[in-house]
Amino acid sequence: MLGAIITLLIVDKIIKDEEERKRQRLFSAAIKSLKNPLRRYINMWLHISNSNEDELEKELPNANSLREYLLSDIFINKVQMRSFNDRYTESSIFGSHDNRTLKEQIPKMQEQFMADINRIIGNYAHAFNPETIELLQHFAETAHLYGTFYFGKVVETQDNKWFQLQDAKNIKEHLDTLMVLVNKYNESIPDIEKWTKDNIIKLTRMSGDLPNVKW
Repeated sequence: MLGAIITLLIVDKIIKDEEERKRQRLFSAAIKSLKNPLRRYINMWLHISNSNEDELEKELPNANSLREYLLSDIFINKVQMRSFNDRYTESSIFGSHDNRTLKEQIPKMQEQFMADINRIIGNYAHAFNPETIELLQHFAETAHLYGTFYFGKVVETQDNKWFQLQDAKNIKEHLDTLMVLVNKYNESIPDIEKWTKDNIIKLTRMSGDLPNVKW
């Protein structure tokens, strides 16, 4: 009898260990799926505040962290000074200026981020805890884009001074919530893949967000 009990305990432990390994593999895949959506979204906000990477490379190293930089008065003030008619980037493509504007690119990238988060929730909802799911749902819902930020109104009414009309508090709250999600991602990722100030500086010349643009 004792031998049977010990055998059952051993088998039960093997099953639980395998279930835990599966859970960890699933969670690892789920958290890693946030890597590129977060990169693109952070990069979008850096583009809003800085039209070229030279400005970013001067300012970001002086901050203690990416969060500190995004929530700084300098960053927020620069966001508020931009017009939706401003170019998304000052970079050149084959010697010609890239004339795509913030109005053309930002709503598309906001929509892409929302779609990415919805996809992640659909694929991995059972891998995240309730707190993380609630955080993801915030970014997956249209409300935070067209309710708080009114991007749709900008496009429809040609109101190019949208950034100047926004309350700095609303922008800071949004970026603060973003950094909560970034921190959750960073907690479970190797240092080389974390979205930190130092890693962002290394990747100021990104090619994955807009074709042929060095940022």
